[in-house]
Amino acid sequence: MIGVITGSGTKGAAGAPEKTPFGETSGPIVEKEIGGQAALFLARHGQDHHWPAHLVPHRANIWALYARGARAILSVVSVGGIDQSLSPGEYLVLDDLMDFTWPPSFYDGPVSLRVPESDEAPSALVNNGVAVHINFTEPFCPALRKILLSVVRDMGLPVRDGGTYAQTRGPRLESAAEIRALGILGAHVVGMTLGPEATLARELGTCFAGLAVVANMAAGVRGAHPSGSEVEEAMVDREKEISLLVEEFIARAKPGEGEACACDRHPLMGVQSKAWRERLGKD
Repeated sequence: MIGVITGSGTKGAAGAPEKTPFGETSGPIVEKEIGGQAALFLARHGQDHHWPAHLVPHRANIWALYARGARAILSVVSVGGIDQSLSPGEYLVLDDLMDFTWPPSFYDGPVSLRVPESDEAPSALVNNGVAVHINFTEPFCPALRKILLSVVRDMGLPVRDGGTYAQTRGPRLESAAEIRALGILGAHVVGMTLGPEATLARELGTCFAGLAVVANMAAGVRGAHPSGSEVEEAMVDREKEISLLVEEFIARAKPGEGEACACDRHPLMGVQSKAWRERLGKD
């Protein structure tokens, strides 16, 4: 099953959020069938965009999607363009990220919250306080990236293959000096939400793809003075386009089929104790 997380400019569905060991989700999770494929939809900012970026309950959101059976997640984000060659309305199928915030984790060692028992490794790792250091060399699933890129190209939309996303904390937008620094470090776009989602998805061994939509140029780039309302308006204008794109992606992507990836093996690659690996039946 595929989970889809949408952001600015997307109104969340009415209804109650789901309860998880990590608190409540941003809003309700809506299940739909698209092209014969089941998919779960969640608006990360909730109904009417009431959750600001720095308070989005990322752990609850990702855990709830995983618990409902999502083994692949597509995250759609609005971004500010840092690279001078980008333009508003352009898409990027992201291939790397840098996160300068404090990314949340399910694995908090001896103070980890307990989760429902299951036969899957993440449950045992969390409940037993195991220290897990995930492999994050390649944050985005290469198999999902290929599918996503083909969908955007087939729709005739302007798209870039690859790009590095810089995660900032929010809720304020960045200063021009911060954007210059991020550009020097190699970031192409900037945003406030995708980094924790990618980290948490990898901790659960879930495939993850990131589709960035340039809503505006970042602070100081070509004289830009971005505002929050500008970002939301830009995404509302593309809501129908993005909806069609997401539906086509769901119809083509089939978790567990097609090109193999190593996303589901990464959590256990990071378990330091051989005894724990043997206990979990992975050695």
